[in-house]
Amino acid sequence: MQGILSINQRLNLVLWLAVIVVIFSFFLPWIQMSVELGNTERFQAAKELFRKEPLFPKGRFILSGYDIPLMADSPDARVLTDLFSFFIGDSDYITLKSCLVYLVPIVAIVCGLLGLLSIQGRVYSAALIMLSGTVAAGGYYKLYYRDAAHMLLYCELKVGIPIILCSFGVIAVIGIFKLLIGKRI
Repeated sequence: MQGILSINQRLNLVLWLAVIVVIFSFFLPWIQMSVELGNTERFQAAKELFRKEPLFPKGRFILSGYDIPLMADSPDARVLTDLFSFFIGDSDYITLKSCLVYLVPIVAIVCGLLGLLSIQGRVYSAALIMLSGTVAAGGYYKLYYRDAAHMLLYCELKVGIPIILCSFGVIAVIGIFKLLIGKRI
């Protein structure tokens, strides 16, 4: 019994480190958008739009997860429309979807709590695997199959999103270990 608790405590430590990494990475740069390197067919429209836009000093702008919902309230949300077409492929209900970005650290904290509860039964471990695995796999899928050819802006992926997705992957693997050593209820 002592060995199971020791392993469980180690897994909880790594789990909460991954949760802290997700929260920290939420504020790291996620994406850099640039006007100069955009699609040539739409380049003139982008140049006109962002010449007067104060958010783009020298034609470049770097966004973190925290910045995305704040841009939805900007005077011209076409930047956010293009950003959502980059990740989701759909730009309807921009304000609502941009606020869903704030769920990233909340989901990480929920995963941490599920990890703590997993000592009570395997159902919590299964929920931990499903939640964190869905975020990691869905995020990687969206990044791999994004269509950047029709975008108004050139978007370069920065460190925040890959670190968050890797951390959720680590959380899912920890959930698998917790499922293997957990109690049945």
